[in-house]
Amino acid sequence: MSAGAIERFLPGAMLADRFRIVGMLGVGGMGEVYRAQDTRLGQTVALKFLPAALTNDEQRLANLRNEVRLARQVSHPNVCRVYDITETDGLHFLSMEFVDGEDLATLLHRIGRLPVNKGMQIARELCAGLAAAHDKGVLHRDLKPGNIMLDGSGRIRITDFGLARRVDDATELRELAGTPAYMAPEQMQRGETTVQSDLYSLGLVFYEIFTGTRPFAADSMADLQAAHVEQTPPAPTTLVAELDPSMEQAILSCLQKDPLERPASAAALIGTLPGHDPLAAALAAGQTPSPQLVAAAGEVGTLRPAAAISCLAAVLGGLLIFAVVSNAANVQTQIDQMKPPAALQHIAESVLTDAGYYDAEHPPRDRAIGFETADAPVRRPRIDGRAPPLGKADVFWYRQGPRFLTPISASERNATLSLWTRGRIRIDDPPSIQPGMVTVMLSMQGSLLQLVAIPKQTEDEPDSSAQPQWRPLFAAAGLEYDAFERLSATFTPPVFADQSASWSGGNKDDAGGQPVQIQTASADGKPVFFRVETAEVDAVDSRPAYQEFGVQLAQSIYVVITLAALILAARNLRSGRVDRKGAARFAGYVFVVSLLIWVFEASHRPSILHEFPLMTFAIAVALEEAVRFTVMYAALEPYIRRNWPESLIAWNRVFRRRFGDPLVGQHILIGALFGVFWLLLIAAARLAPDQLWQSPDAIRLSQLLGTRHLVAEFFVSQIEAVGAALAVVVLYLLCLFICRRSWFAAGLLFVIWTAIFGTVDNAALLGWFGVGLRVASLIFLLIRYGLLATCVAYFCTFFLSHCAITTDLSAWYAGNSILALSLIAGLACFGTYASLGMVDRRAKTGSLPS
Repeated sequence: MSAGAIERFLPGAMLADRFRIVGMLGVGGMGEVYRAQDTRLGQTVALKFLPAALTNDEQRLANLRNEVRLARQVSHPNVCRVYDITETDGLHFLSMEFVDGEDLATLLHRIGRLPVNKGMQIARELCAGLAAAHDKGVLHRDLKPGNIMLDGSGRIRITDFGLARRVDDATELRELAGTPAYMAPEQMQRGETTVQSDLYSLGLVFYEIFTGTRPFAADSMADLQAAHVEQTPPAPTTLVAELDPSMEQAILSCLQKDPLERPASAAALIGTLPGHDPLAAALAAGQTPSPQLVAAAGEVGTLRPAAAISCLAAVLGGLLIFAVVSNAANVQTQIDQMKPPAALQHIAESVLTDAGYYDAEHPPRDRAIGFETADAPVRRPRIDGRAPPLGKADVFWYRQGPRFLTPISASERNATLSLWTRGRIRIDDPPSIQPGMVTVMLSMQGSLLQLVAIPKQTEDEPDSSAQPQWRPLFAAAGLEYDAFERLSATFTPPVFADQSASWSGGNKDDAGGQPVQIQTASADGKPVFFRVETAEVDAVDSRPAYQEFGVQLAQSIYVVITLAALILAARNLRSGRVDRKGAARFAGYVFVVSLLIWVFEASHRPSILHEFPLMTFAIAVALEEAVRFTVMYAALEPYIRRNWPESLIAWNRVFRRRFGDPLVGQHILIGALFGVFWLLLIAAARLAPDQLWQSPDAIRLSQLLGTRHLVAEFFVSQIEAVGAALAVVVLYLLCLFICRRSWFAAGLLFVIWTAIFGTVDNAALLGWFGVGLRVASLIFLLIRYGLLATCVAYFCTFFLSHCAITTDLSAWYAGNSILALSLIAGLACFGTYASLGMVDRRAKTGSLPS
């Protein structure tokens, strides 16, 4: 400290009508620091000035402004806060947090090395502070003991960002800046500064903290540079025997000559320090841990072989039991009694051949088939001698047209449809408005239920005296033509017709012996409308009041969640708390999966002219879904990371491409185990007497149309699983906000979620018990293992519960059943393999890319 410097600002001097000088704290090459009193705010601050000789140096002034600009972006208890830059009488100075203590260099010079326990504390805090700076894209570039302050309570602050640069700027900038004794080799040789060069400087500081000496000694700049580039520092344990070997390994990893061999980040380094819980340290400091810190935290995750093999055996055994039980379930009975789609299509074409609309030698330009749930005069198959009610039933439909059938996927009806119907031709999409379009509806056993044909336009006068042949259509419907009496029409045909009639008389076995009425219409002697009806068909399908309440409750909660997500996401984006890299990867995942659903599920057209509109709409829908899910993620992730970071450890590792991480594998395996458990509960509910005609999580018949539709269901279930898991997390956080205690919040979530599931599923007493088990295990899984395991469990449940599963290898859908079971079994096997550390082990030995 020079006399001139002391006399520059005497105690009591007033600057900018605000700061009263108390005394000088220190002077160095980067500037002079004074202690001052902020009279406006009534607090003590530190003021940093450029040296008197450099007051008008434009480059130094630019560095001072840059220091303020960068340091203000970093807010962390272990980083000295910088407030503002002020100009008065031609002087520029910055105001910053006053740290009442001494710098680390002075302390080490005074006492030598620090005690190991104290050194460990400082090492953790240095990692945390540097990680916070790097998380904001700021490189310090001059990390050394002289720029590290210890306050009166022993907590450290990283100070002096005068040489700091943005990561992107520093990559292109080549300049020799910093303190030579604490520079990385690449920084000395080429002026390159990266996150790894800061970590090298950190390793040098660590070495000095624990040993009291610098690892490299030299008398000149050239000798110092050669030492950093060529010499290997003595192992710290040779100087301090009681130093933990893992701490020594952390120091030496930072001092690797090759930047690629140093730790990936300060957040990753902190996880390797002995006895350290980085999440607990960050939370105790009142900070939101960075995504990198969360990913680096937690256990290694490797399972003991006995535990991993036991979990895998439970998953495989549960899948087998689920397949066996599915054979006896009422939903499966319906599938077993239905004809394969190819056979149903053949029956529909035969019906149209008899009606004069199909010629095998000159087939129509386009055809499509599918399943629908619609009003139909059929009962589901009898079970235990009981006849289910009439009303809504699964039916098969066949459509043909003289032009390509291009679905109008953006129609109002399709805008409300679920994901698995997007881009696929449906019974009413495209609308039947084009002359020559024909639609046939069959029962799952192949009996005709309805025929609708749009008459072709002709220049000839229609022959209203021509009589259509109705007998083949009656036979296709399983009815005796002679048992019916023709009456005057009691309906208005939905298409143009010159004749219409109603028929009454015979009974239909599928209708349980109920009187059957036939509505027919014809044009120019050809049938254009044929529909089988019963008196009971419109009198069913009314929801109980409590089930309607459950549906309304679920919809209301969805609206509340959506509004809350929009508000929270906007707030998190403004405050910079969103994990932008993780959110971008999550959005990319949703976008790609959404497009894959369209690729495998949509009714693609051979003409680019007809395919292009479908593709553009699919891209628009994928973008909308990516935005919607990312908004939810941006709203939730910062709060989860702040209040419940343990649930994101495996999730963050996945989104940082650590797919073979043992903890990721463990959570995949555990998630599959819980998913199979839920499947067994669903299978039991399907067998329950009170659930005979309204089974929960009913099979989606679209996946029976072929393997590509099953693959589409595989991707649909992923989107549904992520959405369901995020919804549960939102509710849990809301309950946690209300109750403040985790177990009270879990209890409230159990009540809400059980009420929703139980009422929507229309469960009786036994069903409520199963619902309660599912919800209780869901909450346990979420709290104990986190988001990734919950997503996997939901995925396994959604996917297999929507597939037709059987152990009868002669069944016409056995191939799809085996494929579906194999996909889930393969997922569990991968989880087991990864949880044993096998993927990581092969990556480290070079057998697999890391």
